[in-house]
Amino acid sequence: MADTLAKEVVSSDSMGDGSVNDSNESVLVDESLIDAMLALSPEERLRQNDRMVRTVLLLRQGWEAKKADQNGRER
Repeated sequence: MADTLAKEVVSSDSMGDGSVNDSNESVLVDESLIDAMLALSPEERLRQNDRMVRTVLLLRQGWEAKKADQNGRER
């Protein structure tokens, strides 16, 4: 069953964070997520992407606020 849910892929492509994946490093891909996204209309995929962007921004703001709070306590 795990074989149908996720596929191990070896890639030397960029990982999106500025680094390059070492060709000896494995990346796990959940094919069910790909299927779910492909089942959506282009508009639905854009809305999903917008929600994820907002989530990432909120997480970054929370992280920065926590870091600033910790730095303020150290002084």
